[in-house]
Amino acid sequence: MILLLSTSDTDLLSARAANTADGPVAYRFANPSRLPLDDLPGLLDGVDLVVVRLLGGLRAWQDGLDLLLAPGQTRPVVVLTGNRPPTPS
Repeated sequence: MILLLSTSDTDLLSARAANTADGPVAYRFANPSRLPLDDLPGLLDGVDLVVVRLLGGLRAWQDGLDLLLAPGQTRPVVVLTGNRPPTPS
């Protein structure tokens, strides 16, 4: 099971479309900007991999990342940002 946490609603809609009973991958998904941190442990139950995509950079959900990446956590976590590199002026 993969947990997809993304601030991009398009990502979440794609995961929902791929999340069929006969599909090759089961997803759990949520938007971290609307996710109370107290709900995170329940979402992590039975998850093999966490993918986090944050539009706005790592600071967009720093407290959640701190929990996912805390010492002693053994579950793989992939963190991606949606920031474009700055454009030179």
